[in-house]
Amino acid sequence: MNAIWNPQRLSIYPKIVFTFLIVVIPVFAVSLIINQSAAGNMREEIRGAMQSNVHFYLSSFQAEMNRIEALQREYLFDDDFQKISNMAHFMPVLDRTNAFLRIEKKLELLKNSNLYVNEASVDVPLIGKIIHSTRYDETPMPLEKVDALSRKTRSPLIRWDDRLYLSSAYPESDDDEVAPVFLIAVELSERQINDSLDQIAGMEGSGAALLADDGSWIVDGGAKSGLDEALAAELPSFAYDSSGRGQAKIKLEGTSYLITYERSQALGAILLLYYPERQILNPLNVYKVLMWVLSAFSLAVIVGFSYWLYRIIHRPLRQLVRAFRRVEHGDLGVNVHYRKFDEFRYLYNQFNTMVNRLRVLIHEVYEQQIRNQRAELKQLQSQINPHFLYNSFYALYRMAKAEDLGNVVKMTQHLSKYYHFLTRTGMDEVSLEKEIDHAKSYVEIQMIRFQGQIEVIWQAVPEDCKTIAVPRMILQPLIENAFQYGLEERKDNGRLHIVFEREKDCLIIDIEDNGNNLTDRKLSELKSLMLTEDFTETTGIINVHKRLRLRFGESGGLCLARGDSGGLRVTLHIPYRKEG
Repeated sequence: MNAIWNPQRLSIYPKIVFTFLIVVIPVFAVSLIINQSAAGNMREEIRGAMQSNVHFYLSSFQAEMNRIEALQREYLFDDDFQKISNMAHFMPVLDRTNAFLRIEKKLELLKNSNLYVNEASVDVPLIGKIIHSTRYDETPMPLEKVDALSRKTRSPLIRWDDRLYLSSAYPESDDDEVAPVFLIAVELSERQINDSLDQIAGMEGSGAALLADDGSWIVDGGAKSGLDEALAAELPSFAYDSSGRGQAKIKLEGTSYLITYERSQALGAILLLYYPERQILNPLNVYKVLMWVLSAFSLAVIVGFSYWLYRIIHRPLRQLVRAFRRVEHGDLGVNVHYRKFDEFRYLYNQFNTMVNRLRVLIHEVYEQQIRNQRAELKQLQSQINPHFLYNSFYALYRMAKAEDLGNVVKMTQHLSKYYHFLTRTGMDEVSLEKEIDHAKSYVEIQMIRFQGQIEVIWQAVPEDCKTIAVPRMILQPLIENAFQYGLEERKDNGRLHIVFEREKDCLIIDIEDNGNNLTDRKLSELKSLMLTEDFTETTGIINVHKRLRLRFGESGGLCLARGDSGGLRVTLHIPYRKEG
C-alpha cells in the first residue's frame, strides 16, 4: 500500500518551483493586461515625444541662429563694411556708391538665406546712415538702440521695441562705453517663429513658447491668455538634467499643464512645450481602479510568498548559519535538529557529524601540538651551547687568575640563575618579568665576557605588562642570536637595544643590534622561513616564532627587518588584554 502523500517529504526544489509558480502566474497575468492596454507606457511615450519635438526644434532653431551669427562675423571683417565705416569721406563717389550696393546685396543675401530673418541692416555712425537690404535711411540709429544692441549680454537674442534682434558690433569690446564703428542688426521674424512653435504643438489646447532664461522676453506662439505670465513666474523653479532638459507641471485657471523644456546655453533661451494634463491622462483613468486592485492583490501574494519562503528556506538556513558561526568562534558543542524530511534534514545531520569529527580531530591535533611544543622547549632548554659554556668558564678562569673576585662572584651568580631557569621544566609559561630576568642574566654574562665592547640598553617595561604570562624562553634565544651572529665579531661599539611598548591590546618588544654581518639574502631567507607553515628548524628565531603562533594564533609571532643601525631587528607581538 502506498504511503500517504506528505508535502513535508518533498525536496526543496519542488517547493521552490511550486512557490515560484504561485508568484509568477498572477504577476504574468497582470503584466499581460497592462501590456495589452499599453496604459502604463502612454505617459512616458507622450513625454518622450514632447521632449524629442522640443530638442529637434531647438536644435534646428539654434543652427539657424548660428548661421546668422556666422554671416555677421564674416561681414564684420568684410572690406566694404570696413571701408564705408572708416573711410567713406575719403572714397570717390563712384566707389562709395558701389560699396553701398554691394553691402545691400550682402544684407539681402543674409535676409533671404534664413526664414527667421525679417530684416538685415547695418548702422554706420561715420556717414549717419542705416543701410538696409533694399534701401538705406538718412538718419542714424538712435543711441539707445545702438547701446542696447551692442552691449554684451548672456543671450545673443536681444529684445528692443517689441522686436527680437541678433546683432554684431565692430569692434567687439567688453567695454560698454566704447561706441561701435558699425553695427549689424538682424531683426528676427516673430511671425515665422510663432508659426514654427504652433507646428510643433500638434494638439488642441497645447502650445509652445520660446523665452529668455532670465524671463526678459517671450515668444509664445499664440499661447492662452495668462499662460505666458505663469510660465515666466515658474521659470526660476525649473530643474534641469545634465543635458539642460527637464519636465514640470503648472496650473492655470483650474487646468493642469504638463511642460517639457530644454535650455540652450548658446542662445540663453528656453524652449518649452505644454499640454493639458487631462487630455493626456484621460485614457489612463479607466485603468486606475484596476491598478489599485491589482496592486493590492500583488502585495498580498508577495507577503504570502515571502512568509512561506521564510518558513521553508530562510528559517532552517538561518539556524544552520548561526550554528556555523558558533563553530567559527570555537564552540564545538553545538548540535542542530530538524524535524522535516527534506534536504535540510540531511544537511543538519551531516553538520552534526562534521562537528563531532572536528571536535575529535582538533582535540587530537591540539594535544599533539602541545606535546611537540613541550618536547621542543625541553630540547631547547637541555641544549647547552658548548661554545658559550667554554667561554663562560674561560672568563671565570681569567678573572680568578687575576684575583678579580668581584666579577667572579657576579659571573657565578648569573650563571647560577641562568641554568636554574633552564632546568625548571615544570611550567610552560612564566611571567614576563621572570622571562626578562632570565634574559638579563644571559646579557650580564656576555657583558662580563666582552668587557665593555658591547652596550646593552633595556627600555623600561610598562608596569601593567610585567605580570602577563608568556611562553618560556622567548627573549634569551633572540638575544643570543644577536650576540652570536651580529655582535660577537665586532671589536668595539657594539650595541643591543631592547624596547618594550604597549599598543592597544598588544605588547611589542623590539630587539635590535648593530651587527654588520646581515646580508639581504640572509634576511630574505629568514623571512621566507617565517612565512612557511612547514618549519624544518626547531631552534632560535623559528622556534620562538612557532611557539608564539601556537600560543596566541595569527596575532602573535615575530617580524624581521633591517634596523636603522644596519643590523637585525626582531619584533615580538604578544596579544594582551588587561583583566578588570
